[in-house]
Amino acid sequence: MPRTYNIYPRGGTGPLAVKSKIALLRNSRNNVAVFRANRVAQPVISPVGGSYAGLVVVTITTTTPGAQIYYTTNNTPADFNSTPYFSSFSLSTTSIVHAIAYLDGLVTSMPTNTTFVIT
Repeated sequence: MPRTYNIYPRGGTGPLAVKSKIALLRNSRNNVAVFRANRVAQPVISPVGGSYAGLVVVTITTTTPGAQIYYTTNNTPADFNSTPYFSSFSLSTTSIVHAIAYLDGLVTSMPTNTTFVIT
């Protein structure tokens, strides 16, 4: 039967309650909890990174319905204080875009990043 556990996300403001099945493994020195948590799908940044002449229009998506995406364009890791993503945006200078996705009740997505070299 699933139980609720508090997981503290890196960069988050508080614990997330996550329902998950858990297995407890024991060794001679300590107890190790191993669990499978529901996680927000990793964001996808489009187009693929690379060199572009002039302006490039960037979109970020996740397959997790209702998830909020946060992103940066200054090569700093995205977190909950980053810019919320609502629609595509344009880059006119070389940038590294970082993104994460969040949905209450799930573990925050794995981060993703893409480099755009604008010539």
